[in-house]
Amino acid sequence: MTRIRFSLSNKMFRGCHPAPQVWQELVDWYQTALGSRLAIEEKLLLDEILPNLFGYHLCQLGVVGDVPLYANSRVSHCFTADISLLPGQATQLQCSPFLLPFRSDSIDVVIVPHLLEFTDQPHEMLREVERSLISDGHVVITGINPFSLWNMWRSVLGWRRQVPWCGRLYSVRRVKDWLALLGFDVELVHYFFYRPPTKRSGLLKRLRFIETVGQKLFRIFGGCYVIVAKKRVTTLTPIRKAWVRRRVVPGLVEPFSHHENRTKKTD
Repeated sequence: MTRIRFSLSNKMFRGCHPAPQVWQELVDWYQTALGSRLAIEEKLLLDEILPNLFGYHLCQLGVVGDVPLYANSRVSHCFTADISLLPGQATQLQCSPFLLPFRSDSIDVVIVPHLLEFTDQPHEMLREVERSLISDGHVVITGINPFSLWNMWRSVLGWRRQVPWCGRLYSVRRVKDWLALLGFDVELVHYFFYRPPTKRSGLLKRLRFIETVGQKLFRIFGGCYVIVAKKRVTTLTPIRKAWVRRRVVPGLVEPFSHHENRTKKTD
């Protein structure tokens, strides 16, 4: 029997349930006032990014809100992979993000929305994404910024045992380091959602103006971020065989070219 090398647990981050249960709880959180507003903001942002990413197959890992994030994509075949692994889910595909059911080098774009925060093996998840992507394929990652007011609010209000605040937050720099090790070139980093993470939908709408102020004055302190990275094309450089000088046997005439022969006659 083949042993599966990837674990599905996340070591109970600050009270989070183990994966994949926590991923289903994240789907439920997107139905709250704050979660639905974040889903809207993420979709608006990806509506600007995804039309510039082309290909034949696009996969979104996990369900985010009521509308898929790829609704405005130009990719021919777009689909959602449900990673909750719960029975009876009416989705196109159910799978583990650590064992994607795709051939290597077969997917053009993979969207990873807020999944790295809820696993103890984020680099393994990214490695599986890298395996599935074609050369020059793109990965789009969203995450909660640990250097933001969101992180401060979860500490002050005691939300550390609730989804999504119980997750382990990774900085943009750390995610970029993982991507670089896997052979990705980061093309875009964008911070967004500067409003406080209040649960009141009316207040969230009234504070919409903070987004413009945040982009101008404290850009890197947005509550969330999106990273777009392209899988680097691996080129093989042929190594020329080292020139070996022919050994001259004593008593024999050393071989020479016709050019050398003409030069000696001229002299």
